[in-house]
Amino acid sequence: MNRYCYHAGTEDINEWLTAAHKLRNQIDAGTRGAVDVQEKSWYVQKKAHCHLIGTPSNPVAVYAITENLELVTLIKSPQSIILGSWLVCDAVVHGAGWLMCLDTPHLSKVYKNAGFKRVADMRWNDEYAPEGWSYEKHGRPYLSYYVHTNFMDASAVETFDGYGRYMASSVDEAEARVMRLID
Repeated sequence: MNRYCYHAGTEDINEWLTAAHKLRNQIDAGTRGAVDVQEKSWYVQKKAHCHLIGTPSNPVAVYAITENLELVTLIKSPQSIILGSWLVCDAVVHGAGWLMCLDTPHLSKVYKNAGFKRVADMRWNDEYAPEGWSYEKHGRPYLSYYVHTNFMDASAVETFDGYGRYMASSVDEAEARVMRLID
């Protein structure tokens, strides 16, 4: 399988963005709104490494890893035989250290199986519901923050294994908690 990596700070990422939008549009409408594809300038500002698996004209999956190690814009073709868990592990191999997601049971299982631990949550807010969000299919999940165990010492891994939900009052508070673990 072909792989392309674009460094947003130094290379043109238009092919990658086109592939990301193409894959996002293949996702059912009730889920699509939860998958973020940002403006080009966002990836440039974050100095993201943008990965494309497949070819620009026939993408299978995309993801990006920002300078601060956040895994973003993880999208795979619904028709692909590639498993989401393989894709997340591939991102970890390429440097992903943390992520934020709407914590559906499926995503929680994928991220936990790939070695991520949930470290902070925020309650669902209908005001920020993704466009076209399917409440029937996905409910009102937490906005959750995960850190990969590669960035935790043994005591932190043990702490988060038996840990309930840490409810952050803001995105800033949740991200600060993540950064304390990553640094």
